[in-house]
Amino acid sequence: MSNGSLLPSFRDEETQITAIVGQSNFSIPMNNLMLDRSDSLYLVNDQNKAYKLMLNKVENGLIIFYVDQQDGSGIPSGDYYAQVMNKFGIPVKSSKKFVSVAADQALPYVYFNHAKEWQVKRGEIINLPARHLNKTSDIRVVNLNYTEDGFPNSLSLNFLGISDDLKSIKVQIPEDAPIGISSDLNNGISIRVRLDRFITQVTPYYNYPIKIVE
Repeated sequence: MSNGSLLPSFRDEETQITAIVGQSNFSIPMNNLMLDRSDSLYLVNDQNKAYKLMLNKVENGLIIFYVDQQDGSGIPSGDYYAQVMNKFGIPVKSSKKFVSVAADQALPYVYFNHAKEWQVKRGEIINLPARHLNKTSDIRVVNLNYTEDGFPNSLSLNFLGISDDLKSIKVQIPEDAPIGISSDLNNGISIRVRLDRFITQVTPYYNYPIKIVE
């Protein structure tokens, strides 16, 4: 226990996780996670080097993460222990290496750092910043995800291509897009990417939405 709280513990160290750099919405089942998202997740190698992962959310006893560091620099390929660090600085490491990061592969995802609400208009062409793009990234669908009357909904954006500097994707807001909708702060933009199969990649949590205005 730490400051009256139980330390987190792993519920399953037998199921192997094989992941790709950039892949979103991986999860590890845990006990005693903090609901305020204050736990941090790391991958740790045999040399005890730790790589802090981007967390997406904590819910229903799952810690849900991106296979990437906060700065988008990726994770070296290899086999790793998982380690959770609580807000009191107490680490809990798995007894087995059960997370493997594949070599020579990466999946793009949209990543925002805008500092205020991003207002866009019908028909407007915008650049969505993205990580781990390459010239052969096969993006098929781009959706803006929003909530309407308490229910999840999505708006398909017109995908126009990948920027020459491989740092963004170009999309167009549909001419008939509903005015006034705002992207959800969690998973607000999703893209369908084809690797050896189709994979849905979502945005990490961010502070400000994209809003469609007149």
